Amino acid sequence: MIRVGERTPLARPRRFALGVDKWVALQRSAESVGLRLPQDVRLQIEPVDAALAGADLDAELAHASTLLRDHGVIDDDGPVPAVAANLAALGAADHRIRVSLAGPDVARLGYYWVDAHLGGSLVRDGLTHTLSLFDARAIGAELLALVPEPDRHGEGREPFSVPLAAVGPVAAIDDDVPGDLLAATGELVGLHPRDVTRLHEWSRRTRAVLHVTAVGRDRAPHALVWFLDRDGWWSGRTSNRASRTLTLEPRRRADLPGELGNLVAGAWL
Repeated sequence: MIRVGERTPLARPRRFALGVDKWVALQRSAESVGLRLPQDVRLQIEPVDAALAGADLDAELAHASTLLRDHGVIDDDGPVPAVAANLAALGAADHRIRVSLAGPDVARLGYYWVDAHLGGSLVRDGLTHTLSLFDARAIGAELLALVPEPDRHGEGREPFSVPLAAVGPVAAIDDDVPGDLLAATGELVGLHPRDVTRLHEWSRRTRAVLHVTAVGRDRAPHALVWFLDRDGWWSGRTSNRASRTLTLEPRRRADLPGELGNLVAGAWL
């Protein structure tokens, strides 16, 4: 088993945090010189929306660009070489990872890349975008920084499996639906009343979904999905049989480095 980020990194990471205005200014600077950014990290601010908020968009972005120049992030030719190389690698490096953590109270998205010695990332947490460069051996710690510890670790949790096709319909059922209607829904998706009740209660407790995708050159992407509920983390694993099932297993955050190691080994090695 490969464990990601097991050795002590040699150098401290370098980070630069950007608010919305500075990120949009950097984004425009990058795109003006032909750099293509991942679609889901791009921000589009419409002038009419800025006007409704009482802001002069052109003036705000001009000021943000001046601050980026003062900090050595951009110059007349676009992003400076180190920043340009980091941005370009987000979507083009041979070894890349995308991490998304999404839920009602959390919105985090990270793009990471590594080569033999260096790694880089762009992480969006809410409306803050952080660019980083780090020792490649720190990739495990960088990835884990996006993954929170649960409020508590519930005891006595047991794994269970359900038909994959049942998860969406059951999760969409209101919290206060009567038990007989819940059981009837279970019959429609092929679930015993006991199982549909358990799946419904689990879906109600779920606070966020973690998606991790590792991409390598000339290989199919490898993905991992975990769920965070009020009692802790769960891994989700689907079968490849014709009647596909989802198996949910209780996990701890400390289990994630080993899982990530297996993920990148499949995608990169």
